[in-house]
Amino acid sequence: MKKTAYIIGISQPAQGLLTLYKHIASHIIYAYEKGYIPIVDCKHYDNQYFKDNKTYKDNSWEYFFQQPDDYNLDSLDEFDEIIISDNCDWAGDKYIIYPKSFIGGKEQNLSDYDKDYFKYLKFKLDLKEKFELAYNEKLQNKVTLGVLCRGTDYVKMRPEGHPVQPTAEEMIIKTKEILKKNPEIEQIYLATEDASVSQKFYECFGDLIVRNDQYLYKQEDVDILAYVKTNRENHSYNTGVEYLTSLYLLSKCKYFIAGKNNGTLGVYLLSNLFKNQEYVHIWEKGIYGKQFKYNNFFERLFSVKHDVFYRRSDKRNYSIKKEVKMITILGIKIKSTKEQQIER
Repeated sequence: MKKTAYIIGISQPAQGLLTLYKHIASHIIYAYEKGYIPIVDCKHYDNQYFKDNKTYKDNSWEYFFQQPDDYNLDSLDEFDEIIISDNCDWAGDKYIIYPKSFIGGKEQNLSDYDKDYFKYLKFKLDLKEKFELAYNEKLQNKVTLGVLCRGTDYVKMRPEGHPVQPTAEEMIIKTKEILKKNPEIEQIYLATEDASVSQKFYECFGDLIVRNDQYLYKQEDVDILAYVKTNRENHSYNTGVEYLTSLYLLSKCKYFIAGKNNGTLGVYLLSNLFKNQEYVHIWEKGIYGKQFKYNNFFERLFSVKHDVFYRRSDKRNYSIKKEVKMITILGIKIKSTKEQQIER
């Protein structure tokens, strides 16, 4: 019987871990339905999570997650055929999965695809150990209100088609309301990457706040979070670990509030459909519209766009990186391309 590998790549280098997972999970489901064996490839595709000096050398998916099956990129010689996923977000409209009960609080109305969607969220064992250590250090079975508040590039850039996030002030008002109604709450676990959000919560709630180990950024220093560089060793990898740890801790909180975003989806999955929570409040504020504006007259005349995509080559050196530079001058588009072969 012919054995077929289905290689799952990445569509956008700046994707966060939960967005990346949502994209990859849809391809995993597609692969199994077709009788293929899925293998996630975050080695030959640009992404933000490589460790220092490990770009295109490590499979960064395997820093955080297990492969869906007992195969990896070193197993390709065992296959009769290799199929590489299209360089797009989803494996087709049928597999665009967003659990139906995600916004509906504790409602249980999941399709078969929804159930498959979170079945493949399998963390590496060393990462699960870090989650448990963090839980024992920070939550310790105390009654906790978990708060997930996105800031930085999300609220600064207001990305078109993404859910509108509540402000820190809105979340603080809601937090005060919950604390007043539920005096049994002993502490607040605040998950945020935004230094100003963290400061506002500390000013309001002081010692009730449990220290969060996520790296904090100043919003004015960030345009796209994925491209921020620091002097911290393995910064990109560490931000991934810190982010996933924060979602795990939120999933253990008895009370939980957040805006609608993929991090909140992660809490939903990790808590087994909010079964760990007694109270959940998720803001539904619509989606951002088109926000992009040119900064000045000269940018309207001259713009540069980069795009990176991949196409299949042969079985051993199966990935070709093609970088496209599109320059627009006075409405005239000029395109140049270069190809780089990447060995597996």
